[in-house]
Order: sequence, then structure tokens, then C-alpha cells
Amino acid sequence: MFQLFHQPQSIFSVIKNSLRLYKTVFSRFFWFSALYAIIFLLPNFSFHGASIYLSQSAAEIAQVSVGFVVTLLGLWFFGVMIHGIYQIMMNTAVSFKNSCGVVLKKYFIYLLAGIIYTIITVIGIVFLLLPGIFLHFLLMFFIIFILIENQGIFSSLKKSAKLVWGHWWRTFITLLIS
Repeated sequence: MFQLFHQPQSIFSVIKNSLRLYKTVFSRFFWFSALYAIIFLLPNFSFHGASIYLSQSAAEIAQVSVGFVVTLLGLWFFGVMIHGIYQIMMNTAVSFKNSCGVVLKKYFIYLLAGIIYTIITVIGIVFLLLPGIFLHFLLMFFIIFILIENQGIFSSLKKSAKLVWGHWWRTFITLLIS
């Protein structure tokens, strides 16, 4: 079982524990993540020559539409992986069906929080690059609070900010290294 620490750990301790978790999770999620990658990359290849058969505007509309659907599907895949990894960490039986159900139940909240997170990050980037980077890392753990702790949109963003606040550099460097 993996221990969830309640106090900040050193960067190297976090990386060591992350690698241990990665080794445990890799074999269970390899095919699922490979399917995710194929679904996410497939539209890039399929629309490469689409303008030959379709008008330019029709090809663009089709590409944007498929891209939108793939992005929504990708969010679902990511949520299922996060929930499955959590099940492994808690040493409970990993149930793909259970993870799918949890993510579907919380998908609307998860999606809206993701849109708000993206808007906040983009606004930060528009004003200057550094506020956008700061906000990105400050709020990035909202997904976990929605899927694991059953938080709402704003409470998940707030809890993510509270978690990272005071540890921003440690979080940034750890994620940059890993």
C-alpha cells in the first residue's frame, strides 16, 4: 500500500515514491493508456488529406468537431486512469467499471472545473507568461479533489490552491523533474 503523506516531502522522496507507484501501475494501465493515445492521435492522421475530398471549410468544421469529441473522450480516459491509480494506491480492487462510473457521475463537474481552470490559466498567460504558469501549477490538482474527495467545482480549485500554496516552488520543480 502506498502512504499518502500529510506533510511536505523532499523532492527526491516524492520522485522515488512516484517511480514506485509508476512501476506498480504501468502493467495495469499500459493497454488502457495506449488506447487513449491512439484515440487522441488518430484524428491528426485521418484529417491530413481530408481537404482533397472535402471543401476547405467542411474539412475544418469536421476537424474541429472531431477534435472536440476526442478532447471530451480524453478527459474521461484521464479521469478513469486517475481513479484507477487511486484504487491501486489504496490497495483496493481495481475495477474499470467502478472507475468509469465514478468519472461519468462526476463528469459534468469535472468538465466545468477544467474549463474554469483553463480560462484562469489562459488569462494569466495573457497578462504575462509567469502568472499563467503560476496559476497552472497552483490549480492543477483540482481533478483529484473532484474524483477522489467528491468536491465541487470551486471547492476543488480552492483546495488545490491551498495544497500548493506555500509549496509552489517544490511542486513546480518536482513536476518539472518528473
